[in-house]
Amino acid sequence: MSLYGKLLFFGLLIGFSASFYATCYGFNFDEYEREQSAEERGNRDEIQRLISVSCAKLLKNRTIALVVAQRSSHDFRHYFYNRAELGDFYPVLNAKLRRLGLKTFSPSEIKARIADAEMQAFLNNDQDAALNAASRLGAAFFIKGVISTRTQFNPVVHIDEIFITMDFTLTDRRGREISAVTISDSSFSNADIYGTMRKMVREKADYVVARLYHDYCTDRNVAR
Repeated sequence: MSLYGKLLFFGLLIGFSASFYATCYGFNFDEYEREQSAEERGNRDEIQRLISVSCAKLLKNRTIALVVAQRSSHDFRHYFYNRAELGDFYPVLNAKLRRLGLKTFSPSEIKARIADAEMQAFLNNDQDAALNAASRLGAAFFIKGVISTRTQFNPVVHIDEIFITMDFTLTDRRGREISAVTISDSSFSNADIYGTMRKMVREKADYVVARLYHDYCTDRNVAR
C-alpha cells in the first residue's frame, strides 16, 4: 500500500472510531464545547463578582507568604520550595497576589528563614508556630496550599485514576483562618501527575486568589 493509501486508511479508521464512540456513548462534541464555553463564562463572571469588593488600601504593601506541601497518609511528606515538578506553581500564584498590592516571598526566602520542624508545626495548625514564622518573615498573612491525592480504579478504562485536591487556606499572622478554597481535578496513573497539578494552578489560580481576596475584604474581624 502506498504512503497516501496508508494515511487515508488511518484517517478513516480514526474518524470511524470517534463516530462509533460518540454513537455508543451518546457523546456530542458540539454540545461538550458549548458546555465548556458556558462553564468558562460562568467562572469569569464569578471571579468578577468576587473581586468587585473594594479593600485594596488594606492590602497595599502588606506581606504574604505562600507555603505549599503534599500530604501523605500520616503527615506532610515534603514541602514544595523550588521543586522542578511544580514548575511555575509559586510564580503564578505570587504574581496574582502582587497584583492586589501585596508583597510576596520566594520559596527560597521562606526556606532560609523557617526551619523544617517549625514549618511542619505550622502546617499542622500550630498557632505558636504560625506566629513564630510570621515574626521571622515579617509576614502579615499566610496561604497554606495542601495537596492531597487519592487513587481509585476506573472500571471503564481499566486503569487507576488519581484524584487531586488542593486546599488553600488564608490565615493571619497568628494562624486565624480568614478564608479557605478547594480545587480538584483527576488524572490517569500513567499521565504526568505534576503536569496536571501545574495545569490546575494555571487554570484556577484566578478563582483561588479572588475567593481568598473576597473573603478577606468581607471579614468583619479585619481591622479597617
